Amino acid sequence: TDVLSSFGLKAEKNGRNDITADGFKISGEGIVDGLGYSLWHAFWSSIGTYRRRRDVNVHVGLLRPRVLFVSNSKDVDVSGVTFKNSKFWTPHFYRCTNLKVHDCAIYADVINGRKGPSTDAIDLDGCRDVLVENVLMNVNDDAVVMKGGMGVWANDPVKCPWNSPTENVLVRNCTFGPMCHACLTLGSDCFLGRNATLRDSRMLGASLLLHLKMRVDTPQLYENVLVENCTGRVGTYLNAPAWTQMTDLKG
Repeated sequence: TDVLSSFGLKAEKNGRNDITADGFKISGEGIVDGLGYSLWHAFWSSIGTYRRRRDVNVHVGLLRPRVLFVSNSKDVDVSGVTFKNSKFWTPHFYRCTNLKVHDCAIYADVINGRKGPSTDAIDLDGCRDVLVENVLMNVNDDAVVMKGGMGVWANDPVKCPWNSPTENVLVRNCTFGPMCHACLTLGSDCFLGRNATLRDSRMLGASLLLHLKMRVDTPQLYENVLVENCTGRVGTYLNAPAWTQMTDLKG
């Protein structure tokens, strides 16, 4: 909080002890390196145990560090910088409004044969009014992801007040590399995603262009999703599977 104040940013705690940082900005030509290999190695090494014993969840007990996490803030601007080799998700924005991520590079290497287990490029978690522009993304998972809450009560503001829809997202003039699983993804944890546009972008062999993950334990509505004037090559244009990786119908 003292550091934020020294830069003239508003920093305060809300009712859930989340720090807000209105006006948060990163710019320049530097590299933010998540040094992800040690956790990648631990994760993939545990996969063998998980596959032999179905009662072991490989995700339990492993932290999910991001290289950048901004929550409950408005007027956020990230530009110029390169993010690489996050341990898990790369930039993660939670309940942010008027967010811009532009003129950046976000990627994950293959190191000693290991890839990051879930190095999403940009996770928009309950965010509104978002611009992603002129960003190069090449990560070992989805690129731009709209999230906002999971579970059978995800859309109940009383039982799950921390959940929010993600809406009004424009992705344009971006480049998606061959390691990306999907260029634009809605879900898996997203009870309401609407007004999403992906346009004027270039695909260099990503697995999917548009991925709608239909989580079977969560009420979901995806609406007003537009893809236009995109060029290049992908494995599949549209995929909308039942997503059952970590299903929990117990509420």
